[in-house]
Amino acid sequence: MTYSTISIAETVHASAPAFDYPVSILLTDSRSLTYPEQTLFFALRTATGNGHRYISDLYNKGVRAFVVDHLPSNAASMPEAAWIVVPDVLRALQQLAASHRASFSIPVIGITGSRGKTTLKEWLYSLLHNDFSIVRSPRSYNSQIGVPLSIWEMNRDTCLAIFEAGISQFRFKGRGGLSPGIDPNQIRSQTSPAVIAGSVPRVRVPVGFQGFCPSPCPASS
Repeated sequence: MTYSTISIAETVHASAPAFDYPVSILLTDSRSLTYPEQTLFFALRTATGNGHRYISDLYNKGVRAFVVDHLPSNAASMPEAAWIVVPDVLRALQQLAASHRASFSIPVIGITGSRGKTTLKEWLYSLLHNDFSIVRSPRSYNSQIGVPLSIWEMNRDTCLAIFEAGISQFRFKGRGGLSPGIDPNQIRSQTSPAVIAGSVPRVRVPVGFQGFCPSPCPASS
């Protein structure tokens, strides 16, 4: 699915950028660049790095859309850049993913726990993928960054989503919030995500969940 930089800025409560570019790819690791003209780069700050350092290089490779917490000192040398300036880049990534998730009325299976999440996710996928068009977390994308990137993969053909989420702190993100910090009591009160948290992963699948899917539900090829 494709969004515009202006609509994304509105979603994350930022001022509209000077340019409106189409965005279909979210990038947090500059080494994973594929289609620069469709990419929005999130300049995340982590314990080991600062994404702002890679903006110039990405701009030279064709990326034009950036989410930053401040304008780079050399912003004038990137006259075609669309800057989305926010107080917290990670929070903006999660807000965008939550908004994207809210545009779908399909069931989501969320898997949490201290171990076995990826194995269980892949087991469920192997059982269901012949009957449903499924989006699932790539590899072990269960961090505060990985979960929003996984949610972003949902598209118009998606019938069912399976995401894993590690728990690092208790914080609930709302309907799109299968991010670390899940409060199991709040999750259980939601009608769309089905999540059980524990030391060993357990999953509750909504009864009759096929009713949420398009009819007929498109199976993955």
